[in-house]
Amino acid sequence: MTKNPAFESATTVLLDYVEDEETFANAMNESIDGPALLDEECNFLREPTAMEFLLMRALLPADGAARFLAAFESVIEREVLWSTEEPDSEIAEAM
Repeated sequence: MTKNPAFESATTVLLDYVEDEETFANAMNESIDGPALLDEECNFLREPTAMEFLLMRALLPADGAARFLAAFESVIEREVLWSTEEPDSEIAEAM
């Protein structure tokens, strides 16, 4: 499995802008209502979903949010497209 370099970029942004990493990580993990996303140092424990990217972006200051979103832009676009643009034929087959 190839390591995703975007995770390192996003972790750097989090550490640059979050004063208390442990509190932020705990709050983030509680807010997503699922398996832990961040460890106590804001390192990613698993691959975030598109909605989790957007939630974290909303929690960061403007400059940090822009840098964070840029680090994951292609992943967000890919995940959002997958969830919103299912071809009608695939939906019909599922039924």
